[in-house]
Amino acid sequence: MLRRERPMGGWMSSAGDTFWDEWQRLTRFLESTQIAYDREVQSLSSLRGNQLTVRSAGPYEVPLDQHLATVKDKDILFSSVLIYSYALAESAAAAHLAIPLRELGGIEEWGTTLLENAGASWEQVDGGKAGAAEVAVARNAFAHASPKLDAQAVNRLRRAGAKGHAIGDPVSLHYGALQQYRKRLRVLLVVGGSGV
Repeated sequence: MLRRERPMGGWMSSAGDTFWDEWQRLTRFLESTQIAYDREVQSLSSLRGNQLTVRSAGPYEVPLDQHLATVKDKDILFSSVLIYSYALAESAAAAHLAIPLRELGGIEEWGTTLLENAGASWEQVDGGKAGAAEVAVARNAFAHASPKLDAQAVNRLRRAGAKGHAIGDPVSLHYGALQQYRKRLRVLLVVGGSGV
């Protein structure tokens, strides 16, 4: 369970972890899960085509080929990490600004407030306001299982200054993009004086 504690000026979990502790835990989860997936594929690939199945500790059983296809497809892993990274950043910003999450607004608004309060600007943030809007649009696309840009997303990106996006463009997420999005969130929080 998460709670925001204002007296210390930062985000904390109910276990007392800081925002950065949770951010690092999520980073370790991402990297360790990829290692586990890659090792699983490497160790079981030679057995393919033998009509073998893989079982969980519970009742789940799946053919080996389907299991390997699943662990090779990292889309769900990457989107889950992006959604949680964004939620952490948003929660840290709300705690820092002492604004309830429901009243925080979009990243363009709360990011601007964070930066102004810290005497900083979007120019100091990786990707600027347009980059932050791209993170939010990607997060929304995966949180709502909508893999293509709609008119609302394109308009949001244009208002933030992003170029080159059109209605119907696919929203994809690979490891490099995830790293870039997480860096944008991290830098925004650091420059804005939140999450530290």
